[in-house]
Amino acid sequence: MDEEKYELLDFKVTSISTHVNTAAAQELQLHVESRMGSQVPQPPDGTLYMYLNIKISDGEADNFLFDITTTSVIKLPEGMTDITDDNAPSCLKIAQDETHRAIREITESMGITPMDLDT
Repeated sequence: MDEEKYELLDFKVTSISTHVNTAAAQELQLHVESRMGSQVPQPPDGTLYMYLNIKISDGEADNFLFDITTTSVIKLPEGMTDITDDNAPSCLKIAQDETHRAIREITESMGITPMDLDT
């Protein structure tokens, strides 16, 4: 059986909110929360829109916040018009990889230790 091919057509950071209290001279305990949503356009056009939101914070201390929402447009294999529980993980991996790359690059450009969510 041929492996289904998914292709990233577009990736955008659609929302970002950050806060770093540089006066906090201690190691921070960070927590990660994530949410995901997806949508196939109507009428179907062979694409899937995946929305990822990742929030990294130190909780109630309010010394650190990195909240990002991304949109990934993924081209589905020829003839596929919808996504199922069986093939959703392949699409999620594409969106997640791009979002994690964006988080690494943005946090590095902020002048803080780059956050690598893949390790």
